[in-house]
Amino acid sequence: MKSEISVKHSWVKLGLIWGVWTLAGLFYSSQQYLADLSTNRAVSLPKAMARQMFAAYVFALATPFVLWLARRFRIDRRNWRRSLPLHLLFSVVFGIIVGAIHITNDLLHMRGYAGLSLPTVARYVFHQLDMEMLVYWIIVLASHALDYYNRYRDGELRAAQLESRLSQAQLQALKMQLNPHFLFNTLNAISELVYDSPATADRVVTQLSEMLRLSLKSNKSQEVSLKDELEFLERYIEIQQTLLQERLTVRFRIDAQTLDARVPNMILQPLVENAIQHGLSPRAAGGKIEIGAQRENGMLHLYVQDDGLGITSGKRRADDGKGIGLSNTRARLRHLYAERHRFELKQPSSGGVVVHLAFPFRESRVEQLDEDSHVDR
Repeated sequence: MKSEISVKHSWVKLGLIWGVWTLAGLFYSSQQYLADLSTNRAVSLPKAMARQMFAAYVFALATPFVLWLARRFRIDRRNWRRSLPLHLLFSVVFGIIVGAIHITNDLLHMRGYAGLSLPTVARYVFHQLDMEMLVYWIIVLASHALDYYNRYRDGELRAAQLESRLSQAQLQALKMQLNPHFLFNTLNAISELVYDSPATADRVVTQLSEMLRLSLKSNKSQEVSLKDELEFLERYIEIQQTLLQERLTVRFRIDAQTLDARVPNMILQPLVENAIQHGLSPRAAGGKIEIGAQRENGMLHLYVQDDGLGITSGKRRADDGKGIGLSNTRARLRHLYAERHRFELKQPSSGGVVVHLAFPFRESRVEQLDEDSHVDR
């Protein structure tokens, strides 16, 4: 496969070389034809083209060899003292050989075989040597310019790949912080129930195992569908409702068109956990949580709202963006979407806290859902 690509690339390069010199030959053919019209040496356009196209194709034949010399004896900071004199010598030899061919062709067109002689060809070659050498150096400089551009592009590609790998590693590290975070909190709750309510503790263990199964299923993915994210979140909410019972009420307001949207894996669970731990649990009466999703202007908007303690309370201030839950969410959004995201933490006048997220809407599959505009669960 690599050899086929290399051969194809070589043919493309040769085609480009001949194409460029063909254009140059056509240009100089028209220039010669128009210039000779005002003299007594006027020639037909076919004759002008025969002369100039021959000269152009001589350059086309020589160009691959000059490019090989440019690559073989590259002029850079390490070896310019050796390569520069060699290219100067090569340019002289190139000028003499190519110039002799061009002059011979010109003399044949103007004087025929009778005008050919070694002194005449040598004299014209000497006068035209600087122009032939200039073509050589243009080819060499073009080769070096293209090489430096490719190196720059490859460097940018490697830098982008390294940045992507670094970002993926950082995202994975952030995600790995979340797994033990909710796990330890749940295990602590189970340990408190083991003696007081063994049946409840057994039910929470079963629910936790299902939640861990879903977590392991999507552990390698940085993004999942919103539908899968909500399925995982529901398992977590079932555990919390078992623990808090009637003190916790959860309502979903999910636009059906957003269920296939791609979202960061485990993006909602820490927000809900933060609302429960710092907003509702400290209150004897508990409270309500509403989770919503909608699409607007090419962005996916998610929110988690509770009616518990506000941001100004002492307990809520402990995780107002500096704890694992919210700070981790902010960091993951920044790594995944750069500047194309929003993270807002607000306290409505009615009380409680709203966490609002927004990032580009991208679907995990093409099919659209034929459901109602909103799904209430």
